[in-house]
Amino acid sequence: MRIRNSHGQQSKPRRESMTTMIDVVFLLLIFFMLTMRILPTEGEFQVNMPGQPAAVVEQQELPPIEIRIRLVANEDGSLNRLQLGQRNLGNDRRAFERLSHELYALIGQPQLLSENTAIKIDSDYNLDYEHLMNAVGAASGRLDPKTGRLIRYQTPIEFVPARRDNDS
Repeated sequence: MRIRNSHGQQSKPRRESMTTMIDVVFLLLIFFMLTMRILPTEGEFQVNMPGQPAAVVEQQELPPIEIRIRLVANEDGSLNRLQLGQRNLGNDRRAFERLSHELYALIGQPQLLSENTAIKIDSDYNLDYEHLMNAVGAASGRLDPKTGRLIRYQTPIEFVPARRDNDS
């Protein structure tokens, strides 16, 4: 490569030295070799397989389970009655605790739920938002009285379109 100097004369061709670049490459190589951590291989474990294949047990598909919660409102938006299926749970503050208790008794252990279980909430149009959120909270899970931990029901909550009149 020829480079002109400031006087317009061409200078002698320069040979670029590769030794400095090779030195840098070797320094990087040594650095990464010294800082590398060697990890043991993962996923190696012993599995004892049975001698003969086990009989395949067919699981019966459970029919879909629909749990319906009905919230009926008064004219002023307050809660008139809370129903689980056809059962009336009342309209006081403890009605939602009763709902949570009844759902736990109905559903049982959350890990035993079928994939087809669904909770549907059906409310009147003019119902206060507070009552609807209390119903959603009761349908989502409950606090375990022994441990105080939250037990979540792993089931979807669906909303039925709100009713504009008070027909059951």
